[in-house]
Amino acid sequence: MSANVLELQPPVSLAWWWWLIVVGLLLAGAALTFIAAWVWRRRPRPTAPDDSFTEVREQALAAVDEALHAPSPRLACQRVVAAVKRFIGTVADTDTDFRSPAQLDAAARRDPRMVPVAQFVAVTLADCFDPAADPDAEHVAERGREVILAWR
Repeated sequence: MSANVLELQPPVSLAWWWWLIVVGLLLAGAALTFIAAWVWRRRPRPTAPDDSFTEVREQALAAVDEALHAPSPRLACQRVVAAVKRFIGTVADTDTDFRSPAQLDAAARRDPRMVPVAQFVAVTLADCFDPAADPDAEHVAERGREVILAWR
């Protein structure tokens, strides 16, 4: 009986263009898989909070504390002022650590954030450089910490 059925309806081979459809579907699937993987890898990921400002602030506060170990109070005051100016120069992306008190005063007129820095440098100028002055390094360091902690 099965031989009779094969004679009535012989097996039909597939047309050659069906193989093109199969290859095309495989290529389309591979392309879609590649695109999906590419998009998945480029998706925005949650970023870690930027704590570099906190690190720079902590380093500046440590530099102020370390400056108090200088051999003389005058040198300690100079190092405290240098640490404060270096911190402001770093976080404000300016050359504050190289500016004179007059230049800082001019910068404070343009940028209100620089006012405490300019005042701090002007007040500590005598403590840092006047040979007749008897500087209180701890007081200068405390004012420097206030300037560092007030910066936003």
